[in-house]
Amino acid sequence: PLGAGADCVAISLVNAWAGDHQERRAATLAREAGFEVVVTSSAVSGRVGLLQRTRAACVQAALTPVLERYLDSIVDGLEGADLLIMTSTGGLAERWAFGPIDGLLSGPAGGAIGAADVARRHGQRQAIAFDMGGTSTDVTRIADGASIAPAHRVGDVTLERPAVAVETVAAGGGSICGVRDGRPFVGPESAGAEPGPACYGAGGPLTLTDVNLLLNRITPEHFEVPIAEDDSRRAFQQVRRSLPPDLARLSDDELLHGFLDLANERIAEAIRGVSVRLGYDPADHALIAFGGAGGQHACAVADRLGMRSVLAPARASVLSAVGVSTAQRQREAERSLHRPLDMMIDTLPELISAAHQDLGVTGEADLRATLALRLEGQDATIDLDAEPTDSLADRFVAEYERLYGVRPARPIEAVRLRVVASEPARETATTPNATRKPDARGHHDAALSTRLHRDALDIDELIHGPTLIVDRQTTTHVPTGWRCRRLSDGCLELTRSASDERARPGS
Repeated sequence: PLGAGADCVAISLVNAWAGDHQERRAATLAREAGFEVVVTSSAVSGRVGLLQRTRAACVQAALTPVLERYLDSIVDGLEGADLLIMTSTGGLAERWAFGPIDGLLSGPAGGAIGAADVARRHGQRQAIAFDMGGTSTDVTRIADGASIAPAHRVGDVTLERPAVAVETVAAGGGSICGVRDGRPFVGPESAGAEPGPACYGAGGPLTLTDVNLLLNRITPEHFEVPIAEDDSRRAFQQVRRSLPPDLARLSDDELLHGFLDLANERIAEAIRGVSVRLGYDPADHALIAFGGAGGQHACAVADRLGMRSVLAPARASVLSAVGVSTAQRQREAERSLHRPLDMMIDTLPELISAAHQDLGVTGEADLRATLALRLEGQDATIDLDAEPTDSLADRFVAEYERLYGVRPARPIEAVRLRVVASEPARETATTPNATRKPDARGHHDAALSTRLHRDALDIDELIHGPTLIVDRQTTTHVPTGWRCRRLSDGCLELTRSASDERARPGS
């Protein structure tokens, strides 16, 4: 293999999850043979399952040289400063403890951590993070922090590694809108950055951004790039001409709203995937809308799911980056168990302590241990806090009944233990209060009563839809039946209006 130019090798043996000494010996021989990158499956994952461990080891080996070159270029510019890297579970890792497989979902994880911080600061124990960008939408459930899944999928590969539990759908501001096989569609294709939406003036197709523009939900003067509205209209008329006879009778407004409905339903279905399918009612959650397009669709998505509250944080377009800045340094360890729970309850505290010691954390640290449990003979697991250990069985039974509606009748098996040590949480800086700008108010529109600037709103001032709240980064659409108030940190709180209210829109 070396003669053929290969310099990376992944080593995976059948029973390495139970003991890694043979894999380590094979790795030594591979290094002596001249391989530059040697990855063992047991170092990447300690789980049972040869195929899953082999796949993870191959991904790690293939991406390591690419990542190392990239990180070298960053370190060269840091002039001695520490480098911390975001992981897929939402923690920060030192370079020596980070591998490519640890960061494949680091972007969505940053958004989830940012949304979790917003939820915490506003007293929301349960929330749905809704990140709508240019090409896609990421959603994840927040419950006293971001939800972590035991495995995640990237492209066509499922990796048995923990990561933020994210559902991604191809619905973003750049999603192409058109007619296919006689029916309107939205995505999954995207116009990308080049040429971008038609309104960017570079010959792009009709996209959701153009649809929002033509529905007067985007204020061109607040956009970061010059807007060519005439190009959006031409792209829209081109789509109209491709409609079959049974749809040609639709008005422009009906067709434009139809595209929005398609996108909003796709997003709502993704939210059901992280809530309803796991036994949680989205109506019990707040929706935290961020990303460049999140505020334009948030209330419509919430209406579809019976959600009554939306938070649109300040700096919504960069909340993923804000999440990275608020993340904590973490180290984690995982051990496969595969033993009956009742046979190991007494030894669990020792296992947790040993795993903590393996992390090598010194000083103060927040420790959390999670135990994956299942019924003997089943595949799917339920993750529970490992402590207190004496209530594990009862808590598993209660969660199993909540999820499946029946009481389990078989013995419980402990599958794996995951221990995470984090630096103590720190308070994050909030956005300073902006000075009121009276001249930013009062832009009236035929479709929307007012367009108001976020910084022009007084704290706790109540605004009723239909209204647009604009700022430098995002536009938030407050439809009829919703009201909005600006909180002290610049976040917008949107709630459904009471049915008996008859307030003047925009006031």
